[in-house]
Amino acid sequence: MTTAISGMSRLLVPLDGRDPSVRAVPVAGRIAERLGLSIHLLSITDDDVSGRQAWLESVRAHAQDAQVTVEVVEGSDPEAAVLGAATEDTLVCMATAASLLPHDGRFGSLTERVARDLARPMFVVGPKMLAHPGSPTRKVVVPVDGSKLSEAALPVAADLARRLGVHMWVVSVVTPGNERSAQAHLGGNVEVMEANYVRRLARDAATEFGVQAE
Repeated sequence: MTTAISGMSRLLVPLDGRDPSVRAVPVAGRIAERLGLSIHLLSITDDDVSGRQAWLESVRAHAQDAQVTVEVVEGSDPEAAVLGAATEDTLVCMATAASLLPHDGRFGSLTERVARDLARPMFVVGPKMLAHPGSPTRKVVVPVDGSKLSEAALPVAADLARRLGVHMWVVSVVTPGNERSAQAHLGGNVEVMEANYVRRLARDAATEFGVQAE
């Protein structure tokens, strides 16, 4: 799996022809500006290709001043089209409804399916994202839970933080229920152990990746 963001030159933004998917475009514009990437807006449809093309052209302005290209692919398998367009030098930025309800005849979103099968980092824009992405990013937050899977995000986050010129924060959350259970099992002060854990990860990331980590 490719974890480096530094080697990427393009940001692919798949759109489904509906306004909620456009939430990803201003975010992509902000990322592209900060990282020096071009943007490729992609939409897949099996009906009214010319209408979808016109819609994509109207969405261009949401990407602000980024260099933007647009493409409509005729077909009925959007996941395959997105994965096929996501070349090795491409990051993907997609919006998601983050809903467990069935939609478009299936459970789970296209974003979820792409995230599961794409062998590189991607940006996911949630349903509460405002139309404007707000103030510039000032930190990259990495939630960890003690698992190797959560810690696998650290190199990607460190690379992103370094490219953006911001600090990386390593965060672990201990709920009261988990704290009592861990206290009984480990026989130590869980808050202290968790604090030492995230401090060690931050220190190691700062040393290994040359990023300011807290």
